[in-house]
Amino acid sequence: MPEKASKTILIIDDDATLRETYQMIFQEKGFTAITAKDGRSGIEAAAENKPDIIILDLMMPGMNGKEVLGELKANADLKKIPVIVSTALIEDLEQGEVKSLGAEAYTVKTQIEPDDLVALAKKVLHTK
Repeated sequence: MPEKASKTILIIDDDATLRETYQMIFQEKGFTAITAKDGRSGIEAAAENKPDIIILDLMMPGMNGKEVLGELKANADLKKIPVIVSTALIEDLEQGEVKSLGAEAYTVKTQIEPDDLVALAKKVLHTK
């Protein structure tokens, strides 16, 4: 099966401005970027689109990022998709917990530039 022309990234975040910013930057870098505004729609988008990688916010209304991560990793069709958690939380405890749930990487939104997030996504994809 030939490789897709571009990698697909799913951005799950309740912050519309951040979602749009990440979507634009990832598209400029050659990704196909799709977005979801909450955890439930994020899981549905992942199941429908089978992205190559997911950027996941932790603090969202309804279903939080840890719950989303748990459902993704419990689903046989989705569990191999690498997930980068991007959150406003700086706590080391959270980082350890999301990594134990199966996240590939943990970033703090205020400490990472969008271009660095793209570089991290590419790094995670190349190690898979």
